[in-house]
Amino acid sequence: MKKLFITAGIISSTALFVSCGETEKTEEKNENPTDTALETKPCVLTLDNESVVVNWTSFKLSDKVGVGGTFDSVVVTGVSDNETMAGSAETAQFDIYTASVNSKNPVRDVKISDSFFGTMTNAATISGKVISLNEDGSGTVALTMNGVEKEIGVQWEATSESRLKLSAILNIPDWDAQSSLDSLNGVCSVLHTGKDGSSVLWPDVEIEVFADFKSDCE
Repeated sequence: MKKLFITAGIISSTALFVSCGETEKTEEKNENPTDTALETKPCVLTLDNESVVVNWTSFKLSDKVGVGGTFDSVVVTGVSDNETMAGSAETAQFDIYTASVNSKNPVRDVKISDSFFGTMTNAATISGKVISLNEDGSGTVALTMNGVEKEIGVQWEATSESRLKLSAILNIPDWDAQSSLDSLNGVCSVLHTGKDGSSVLWPDVEIEVFADFKSDCE
């Protein structure tokens, strides 16, 4: 009988010990919810200003042959840190320095700089600001060129987890710049003349902007 009593006591004590131990572990988990909160904290994205690229494509000849280039000097300000690239870029302002136009043809670049941008009001820069970037990939940007501010529609997409692309089509006469277009076509008349004998420089210019973002998450 003594042996049974002792055995029962041991089993009872062990059960109590295990039970208490489980309660303490459960309470410890409940008292430290911050671990889960830290794991689900969203990443914050910051614009890499040095990564911003503005590409352009204009068109010549009646057959509408594209001529592409970029601007080597672009300054972006006002971008806020955000959980999404679109949210971050939605407050962006920018200045594009027209003298930095680069078509990989120095002779052409001088003509564009002097005969096109050089004939405009406030010729040194094209400036603007992002007004909205909507969830459906559409957006609006206010662009100032030749002393005229005009809102234009843009399309945007995330081409990767860290790169944002914006695209738009500019109609140069909308900025009262048809005379600047004619000036450039005049100095490039021979190169803009096709087999039909017509010298043509189209008014629409395609724009693509790329920007990379850095994340604070490892």
